[in-house]
Parts: sequence; C-alpha cells; structure tokens
Amino acid sequence: MTASFSIVIAASGTVSVVVSPDAGLLVSGQTLQFKATVYNSSNQGVTWSASAGTISSTGLYTAPQVSSGTWTYRVWATSTAYPAKSDTVMVVVTPLVIPLQITTSSLPEVITGATYTETLAASGGKSPYHWKLTSGTLPQGLSLASTGVLSGSTAQTGPFTLTFQVTDSSWPVQLTASQQFVLQVSSLVEITTTLLPEITAESDYDAPMAGVGGTTPYHWSISTGTLPKGISLASTTGDFTGTTSQTGQFSFTVKLTDSSSPPQTARGSLGNCHSGAEYRC
Repeated sequence: MTASFSIVIAASGTVSVVVSPDAGLLVSGQTLQFKATVYNSSNQGVTWSASAGTISSTGLYTAPQVSSGTWTYRVWATSTAYPAKSDTVMVVVTPLVIPLQITTSSLPEVITGATYTETLAASGGKSPYHWKLTSGTLPQGLSLASTGVLSGSTAQTGPFTLTFQVTDSSWPVQLTASQQFVLQVSSLVEITTTLLPEITAESDYDAPMAGVGGTTPYHWSISTGTLPKGISLASTTGDFTGTTSQTGQFSFTVKLTDSSSPPQTARGSLGNCHSGAEYRC
C-alpha cells in the first residue's frame, strides 16, 4: 500500500500559508472543510475566498451548482497579518446526478379501433429524455415518439410484451434505464345475447348470458330494475337460474364488466313476462 503526501518547506523565519486538504473532488452542493495553517506567525487568522461556490469564514466550502461536465475552481486562504502570503488549492466539481428511473408502472389497456395515447414517465438524470423500444413489437398502428408518447389505433388484439429504454441528456456520460411492460389490446366488450328463452311459472329456469371482447373474467350484475322473486343472476357466469311463481312484466338492465384496467362495461335492457313471454335485449 502506498500513499502520497506533499510537504511545504519554508526557510526559517519565513511566513507561509498552507491549506489542507490540498485538493477536493465534489458534486454540486457538497461541502468540504478546509483548514489553513500560518507558519512562523503567532497570528493564525486567514481570509477565505473562492472563484465559485461559497466558503465561510471558518473554511467550509460549498460547491456551486453545475449542470454538466467537470469544472475546476480555486480556493484561497490569505493571511490577515501578512496579506501577501496565501495558499491556493484546486476543487473539481461535477453535477449531482439523481439516478435515472422509469416511473410508469403499467400501461392502460388498448381497445381496438379506439384512439390510444399514453405518455411514459421518468425521473432523475437530466432532461430532456429520449425514449425508444428495445425489445418486442408494438401492435400495428401504434408508435412510440422519442418524447415517450405511445399513441395510435390498432385492430390487433392480445398481450404484447415490450421493453422501453429512456436515455437522459447528461454529459459527458448519458444515463439509461429500461423497463418491461405487457400491453394488453382487447376488443370492445359487448353483450351478445339478444334473446333469452321464455320462463314458465313454477318451472326451473336456466339461461346463460353471453359476452365478447374485453378481458375475461367477466362480472355480471343487474344495474337497474328487479328480477322476479326466485330468479337470480350469477355474477361470475352470467347464468339466470331459479324458479318463480310471479307473473307479469319485469324490466331490468344487465351490466357486463370485464377485467380490463380500467374496466369496460356493456349494458343490455331486458324485459320479461312470465308464462310464455320472452326476454328481449
């Protein structure tokens, strides 16, 4: 192990000023405590100054803010008793760089035929940022701008695994960050059942509702109106089941919600009259 030192040798009786440490390497805003020794003088007072940044009367230096590159500044200590005596040290300052990271955690689902716009976000590093797709293939009709805006319209469906990379504007070395996403493209959810079998009072009833598009699993519910007593709608399967003794006209609306993010919904208004009547969508 080796170590380097510097020694100032002054002639006997000669006043000299020595600053320690003899150099500094800081990032913007960082501080460094300097100390000055005045040799061959009982007066140890010094006046501190710097070419950039600030330095206190006790020698505490604060590096200036720099946005890029590497900057070299000077720090002086001058004897108050002997103003012609001083010492200078060099301080190298580089930017304070916060690590670059992608802050977008997921992408909203794309609906076929609909206009889609989503902006990828990042933090840290130095803006402006530059975005690109490094892995996977976008659905036909969608594109990624260098600003991070993902937009367009597509007729393709399915999950698309994509990796995006962001690069900042730091200099001389640019920072990068990458993240993988799964972009889900689904068709518009809709209820396809247009007619339900008739119900006969006092008879067992079992009739399923059907839907297409969106993302399964589906959730079924009655959003308005009331079912005949004894008839229920299964939320997970969409099946109407049960037995009823009621007769008359019952109007209600069936709501279908998919598992998209955000979820899609579809509604069908139905009416029923028992003993030979039909539900109509």
